[in-house]
Amino acid sequence: MKKLQEQVKNISLESSDWSDIHEDFAQKWFGKTYQQMWEESGLTREDAQEWIKAGFSPRDCWAVKKWKDQKFTPEEAFEWIKVKFRPSECEFVAFLKEKGYHQPDSTHPDEMRNKFADWFKEREEDAQTYLDREYPLSERSEITELDISKKKLDWLLKVNWIYQFNYLWLFYQ
Repeated sequence: MKKLQEQVKNISLESSDWSDIHEDFAQKWFGKTYQQMWEESGLTREDAQEWIKAGFSPRDCWAVKKWKDQKFTPEEAFEWIKVKFRPSECEFVAFLKEKGYHQPDSTHPDEMRNKFADWFKEREEDAQTYLDREYPLSERSEITELDISKKKLDWLLKVNWIYQFNYLWLFYQ
């Protein structure tokens, strides 16, 4: 029985270590291994196998997450990257696909970047619009903590509370 438990332990240790996919998964960056960063981003071992096989590296965690969130397969993403698109440009490529450019070699990255900048700015929501929609003035008297970090908000923010409050913490990045 003890030998069986030991074998099960060894199997689970082997399956939890991603070094067999790529040796750099064990490397650390700012105190965390690349594997930990992938896992914390919600990426699985299976994701790692697919994206590494398609040409990405363990250092591409955030790029992989963005491409995957935009519903690209690893192979599709890599095809776009081979034609002078950067791994960080998945939103740009999503824009191009939306505009009818479905093949990477039918586009001219340098010519399209200005159009993309305008399109992306239209998609962004300014902080005030977000705050007014999600936290109407009528409900703000009950709010004691407001965390709008990681919402990719831009521009100035007017935080007007009509009612008196004890403590209001506003986190904004």
